[in-house]
Amino acid sequence: MQRSAPGTTTLGVDATFNSYLWSTSETTATITAASSGTYSVTVSDGNSCTQSLSYVVTINPAPPTAVVTASGPTNLCSDGSNNVILSADTTGAGAGASIAWNDFGGGTDNTLFLDANDLTFTILGSPYTFNFTVTNSYLCSATSNDITVTVVTCGDPMTINLNVFLQGYYLGAGAMEPVLANQGVPGATGLETDTIQVEIYDATTFLPAGSAKAVLMTDGTATAVITGVDGSYYVAVRQRNHILTWSSVPVAFATATPTSYDFTTSPLQAFSSDLADKFAEGIYSLYVGDINQDEFVDGNDYPQFDSDNAAGLCCDYYATDMNGDGFVDGNDYPQFDTNNSLGVSSVHP
Repeated sequence: MQRSAPGTTTLGVDATFNSYLWSTSETTATITAASSGTYSVTVSDGNSCTQSLSYVVTINPAPPTAVVTASGPTNLCSDGSNNVILSADTTGAGAGASIAWNDFGGGTDNTLFLDANDLTFTILGSPYTFNFTVTNSYLCSATSNDITVTVVTCGDPMTINLNVFLQGYYLGAGAMEPVLANQGVPGATGLETDTIQVEIYDATTFLPAGSAKAVLMTDGTATAVITGVDGSYYVAVRQRNHILTWSSVPVAFATATPTSYDFTTSPLQAFSSDLADKFAEGIYSLYVGDINQDEFVDGNDYPQFDSDNAAGLCCDYYATDMNGDGFVDGNDYPQFDTNNSLGVSSVHP
């Protein structure tokens, strides 16, 4: 029989015998074995008949104390502007050891990245407790200490009014496809193009300082309210199949006064002039084709499009519908092919 340290096991025989003598010198029907070895017992009945029995006990080593530590704040801003990395210390667990976090996905990596945008919980003030269990090659396990993470409100609301066009959806003359309506999104009125994520980055360190979702209208306007503190930030726009694009210069934000930024008037409005003029009309847009959102338009984006195109997908919220007409088909390919050939990628600090 096998047990995990510091475990013990109980050894015993029928309690109807007259006498018992264990190799440990104990004289009871049952004993507790706390170390590996061979344990034997001799019993006798009322006729002085005797019988002996042996047990081989192996106490396997349990993992050492499991420890989780936090790198970063455990109060996470609801706008996703900060994060924490939880690290699992499994020193001494030995070859073949595995870990399992108690997070929603049951992660098995030694680190767990958390921010309020990535997690499925968003209730302000609600604490969430994380730990992990390490299991060694003997299937003995140990559970770590707990780390409690709470989502809180940070800073004050800051408003930015944006002008942004998306190349894949752009129809010319300052108008875009009503993509949400074309893709059958409930509640779409025909005035909306898509949801974008507006992000701000510290002008000096370039670190994330806040983000918010916004609805981009067919005329290229969007308003985002980002929680933060007054200051200068680069503004970036992220969308599900277009290239992440940063402003060319930092923009001044203040909680008291809305600010604005226009990506459409010149290529110089984007970092490293990273914008497209689809119809050569002097109106600029974000490049399309980054389906896998790795900040490159390249061959790695093609397989998902190829699969969805072959399946004839339509009328739903598909990133592979790159022209936003509601269908994944050959009409989505030409602009992707051009941008792939150009080696389009996101350029930012």
